[in-house]
Order: sequence, then structure tokens, then C-alpha cells
Amino acid sequence: MVSTNSATPKQLWECINKILHRRPAPSLPTHASIKSLCNSFSSHFKDKISVIQSTFTGHTPHTVHADFPQLNFQLASFEPATTTEVRNIIMSSPSKSCDLDPIPTILLKACLDVLIKPITDIINASLCYGFFPDDFKCAHVNPVLKKSTLPKEELNSYRPISNLSFISKILEKVVANRLRSHIYKNGLSNVSQSAYKQFHSTETALLKVHNDINLNIDNGKVTALTLPDLSAAFDTIDHNILITRLSTWYGISGTALSWFTSYLTDRQQAIKIGNCFSDMLPTSCGVPQGSVLGPLLFTLYTTPLSSVIQGHNLDHHLYADDTQIYISLTTPDACRSLNQLRDCLQDVSLWMKNSKLKLNANKTEFIIIGTVTQRAKLDGFFPTHILNQRCNTSPLRFKSRS
Repeated sequence: MVSTNSATPKQLWECINKILHRRPAPSLPTHASIKSLCNSFSSHFKDKISVIQSTFTGHTPHTVHADFPQLNFQLASFEPATTTEVRNIIMSSPSKSCDLDPIPTILLKACLDVLIKPITDIINASLCYGFFPDDFKCAHVNPVLKKSTLPKEELNSYRPISNLSFISKILEKVVANRLRSHIYKNGLSNVSQSAYKQFHSTETALLKVHNDINLNIDNGKVTALTLPDLSAAFDTIDHNILITRLSTWYGISGTALSWFTSYLTDRQQAIKIGNCFSDMLPTSCGVPQGSVLGPLLFTLYTTPLSSVIQGHNLDHHLYADDTQIYISLTTPDACRSLNQLRDCLQDVSLWMKNSKLKLNANKTEFIIIGTVTQRAKLDGFFPTHILNQRCNTSPLRFKSRS
């Protein structure tokens, strides 16, 4: 067991904890009853999104320059799945079960020889008719503490993670395979995005930004790094805007586009804690956190942001909803560069509003990175009124370069 999981410490500790029957108690706010807590979380998550959406009421979208790709291809329909493909996806998927599953996943796998044909037929009917089954649109949502350091008594410290039926996720994986194939085959992948891509991770994002900053230091330059923060980004995606971008940016049309429209609309969710549930409520926006397609669709939704930033000739990198925008500075051109950064941030803010994404200015940071000598030459240039400025070494000023 140790040798098998030596490269994956998380899985190794999960195995050890399972053997030792160690299960940490879930962190939850103090409550009179589980049922009331479920309803409190349900109301909180719904109200949080409603408040964010209300900030866009009356907003008239303004044009922000973004270069559309030249599309000479379409994804109008999905290739049918084979029983071999579906079998491989099922057997390689974790054997976790959901309350929405008619039978436990481990039993489904044991009886797969009998069930593989009807499961494949259900999947292919969905692909052929561009329809995502209504029973697959229900989610049981678990409130999960965002960070162990956050106060567990505050509902705002939790994020909603959707638990979906096993077969619905198999269908999502089949579609995700075809969507990724279309994106990579036609060169539509955003090279500035490191999330949810094969051979990419937080490490590739860190290495890219780390290398660029080190090169600036070697060339005697300071780096001005801005870290925009989004509020509930996955939960506020506008479905109509997403469908439009799938069409205009990725050439998805016909039955394939109808399938994504069906996938996004008329979804429902209920909060689940222990064996208690809140009432089932509809969701009018967002993609499910915990789904297969949700994270991928989020990265496609935010692809135009890279074009907006590139239009200002600034460097940037993305990891899911985390954005790093940066520019190198020298004394002669500091004012020009900072104005360039300011103009870019104004367009980014406008693009966020147009996309109905909430930019959290209070948590957005502005960091100056460079040696003490390099930063001293630029004292007085930095506009502290634009963002929360943090001129310090911090973890982003690398000790090897100090």
C-alpha cells in the first residue's frame, strides 16, 4: 500500500486513516437541529447568489475589446459512445456512491456485464437528442469549510459542493472527452490557463509566474503584480452568456449546443448534512462544484479574459478563478507602465461586470516584487488608491533573489 501510493500522499493518508478507523468530525456551526441547519445553509447559499446578481441589475454591458478566434470548424454533434469506452470510464471512476444512485456504485461495477448495454444506450440517447435527463440534474450539496482557519460558526466560511449521481457523472465524462478533443484538435485551448488540463497544475502556474518575475529581477526590473479576487465565481456563471461563448468562441452548435443548454437549465439542489435534507430548490445560474463539466465550463467561460489582458500587452496567468496580472517596471517608464496596468484593470473590471462575475476589490491585492534596491528607485510611483498595495517581500519575493 505504501509503495503503491508513495507518489500521492493524500491517498496514502486516506488509506491509513481508513485502516485505523480515523474519521475527523465534520466542522459545522452550532445548531438546534440538523434540519434547521440544512435550511439555514440552503437560504444562505441562495441569498448570497441573489445579492451578487442584484449588483448587476440595471448594468448595461459595454464593449470590451477581445479578439474572437477565427472558427473554421464546428462541433455540431457528439460521436456515440461505445460500450468499451463507457466500461473503461466506469471502472476507472471512484466507487463512491450518492443518495441519488439507485444502487451502490460498487454493486453496479460488479454487475457491469449485464448493465453496460443499457447504460451505454442511455448515454447515446442523451448525446443523439441533445437532452440531459432531468433526474441527473438533481444535486445533494454538502457545505464544506473553505479553510480550517475560518470561523466555523459563520455560514460564509463554507462552500457548496455538489454530490451527483454516478451515472450522470459518467455521462459528463463522455461529453468532457469529446469537448476536450474538439478544443485541443482545433488549437482552442487557452495557453494561459493551467486548471483542469492534462500535464498542468498549480505547479505550472507557479513556475510560469515565478520564472517571469525572476527574469525581471535579473534584468534590473521590478514587477507589479495584481491578484483580482472573485466572489462565488463558479456559482454566478450566467447560463445564457456561457452558451453564447461556447458557440462564438468554440464553434459548438446544433445538437451539441442543445445538450449543453439542457445540461445547464432546470437544475435543482438540496443541502444534505448527515441523513437530513433541506427542501429542493432550483438553481438559475452557476455550474455545480463537484461535477465533471463544471470546472471545464468555467475555464471556457473566462477564456475571453485572457484576450482582454493581452490587448493591453500585459503578462498574466490563470488557475481556475485565480488570476495573476503583472507588468515589469523601470524608473524611466514607471508612470506609463502603471497607467497601462490601471487601464487594463479598468477593462478587466468592466469585463467582469459584463460577464456577471463579482470582482471583490477589498480582497484584490497589488504586490510590488523586486530587490530592496530596485524597489527603492521606484518609491512614490505606486498608486495606493487603486488597490490594496502590499509592498513587501512576502512569499512572492524569492529569497534566492533578495
